[in-house]
Amino acid sequence: MQRLAKEELHVDVPINLCCKARILAKEEINGRVKYEFDRLFDYAAAIRQVDINCNVDLMVVRPSPNHPKIFRRIYICFGATKEVFKNYCKPILNLDGCFLKGSFNGELLSAVGRDANDQIYPIAWAVVEVETNETWRWLLENLEIDLHLGDGAGFTIMSDMQKGLIEEINLTLPAVEHRFCARHFYSNWGKNAQGH
Repeated sequence: MQRLAKEELHVDVPINLCCKARILAKEEINGRVKYEFDRLFDYAAAIRQVDINCNVDLMVVRPSPNHPKIFRRIYICFGATKEVFKNYCKPILNLDGCFLKGSFNGELLSAVGRDANDQIYPIAWAVVEVETNETWRWLLENLEIDLHLGDGAGFTIMSDMQKGLIEEINLTLPAVEHRFCARHFYSNWGKNAQGH
């Protein structure tokens, strides 16, 4: 901050003032995040009001009655999205997860399909606290309900060997055909086979 102030504003700023500014900025950012978290319930209610066929599963925990609610996870699948998938898309689901970066960490889990033109079609997504067997099971159970997957017969799931996902697919959708993404498989194999 000192260097930027010197270069861009031609001002000498003491280090203690930079530290105070940084603390105030963090408080401002965290205050906004808390405000946005409080609005998450309104967001879920608004989606449900506008789209009666949607599925918004918002999970929070409260360690004790005196503590505020703590966000755990949210799953969203719009009504039109699931109807288009069921009627016009190939019976293939691609599941993946990625890290969220920022003030509050977490993971974004997504389910995408392929439409008749073989284009990517987003179906549902979830923000979870961490990628585990439990969070994958929760996503798969929501997808099973939304897409009427039953035991998975007639459907194919593609993934990249995510933590906990393989076991949960076998438990939740035992009849589904499970395949691994060739690109991820090749890149993982390439990491392990270097120099051979």
